[in-house]
Amino acid sequence: MPHCLFCLTQHDDVTDEHVFMAAIGGKLVVKGSCVQCNNALNKAFEEKMVRRLADFRRVLRIPGRRGEFPTIDTKIEVNGKEMDGKLLSDGSIRLRPLPPTKRVRDGVEETVYEHVNDKQKEELRRHAREKGLELIEETTPGVEVQGYFSGDLDFIDSAEMLRTAAKTAYTALALRMGLDFAMGDTFNDLRAYILTGTGSPNPKLFLNADFLAACAQGPHQHSVVLVGRNDKHRVDAIVRFFGGLCYFVNLAEGYAGADFFDTLVYDAQRGETNKTLVVHEQAEFLQMDEVCGSKETVWNDKVQSGEWFVKFLDEAVSAKPSS
Repeated sequence: MPHCLFCLTQHDDVTDEHVFMAAIGGKLVVKGSCVQCNNALNKAFEEKMVRRLADFRRVLRIPGRRGEFPTIDTKIEVNGKEMDGKLLSDGSIRLRPLPPTKRVRDGVEETVYEHVNDKQKEELRRHAREKGLELIEETTPGVEVQGYFSGDLDFIDSAEMLRTAAKTAYTALALRMGLDFAMGDTFNDLRAYILTGTGSPNPKLFLNADFLAACAQGPHQHSVVLVGRNDKHRVDAIVRFFGGLCYFVNLAEGYAGADFFDTLVYDAQRGETNKTLVVHEQAEFLQMDEVCGSKETVWNDKVQSGEWFVKFLDEAVSAKPSS
């Protein structure tokens, strides 16, 4: 009978657990979590992250679980006027319906509705039939418009985001090192943190420009670097979302096993892992030492991390034609 990866209890069946959330294009899975833990983690933090990260996934055209793109709020400029709308899954834009206005034309009072959706059209047609009113429907030819969205990055150091990073590191560990290894007592504190959000470890948001330049990734890539060091009695991970949001996760203290190192890079657009070019036999050790030991590493500063990430996204999206 399989064990749950998080609570370690036996169950008749366990569900697939995504290494990177399905909502950001993840298809890599491990077996897995019990229904209770799966539901609890979704409610505790993953559902919030799905909503927070939807804008980035839409702009980068990273498909979801069923190949769909999320619908997001956007601003549209039409004839020099800014209007609210939604960017739909198929790439089209729907303007937000405007409040009805009254006008008099040829002595007849009219109520004008603009940018109504299909449901509202049906309601207006029904109302006109019941009241014996004349309904005039006019369609404006479609035009190309420029849409854009804005938002804040306050969430990148939130408790929910840090738990997401820890869970990603742990499931990557299970995928690469095996379920039995990941479910060992060495990682009890990590599992407790993922389930409750309290105790150790304490994942950290960080920014290190040298590390990011040396280990360049595109915004459609997520990754996890895993390092186990016997001499330091530690297991650590570096988690990156969208190529530029970086988190350091201490998975365990008191580690007494053999050294290991591994890098997992995942292309969320294509739904496949990428091969990594290793220029040093223990490149992961060097990367971890660079992040942890460098004076250039900026810890827990969402302003600097956010500014760097926005610039990184803007340059990446501007470098290629939109599809």
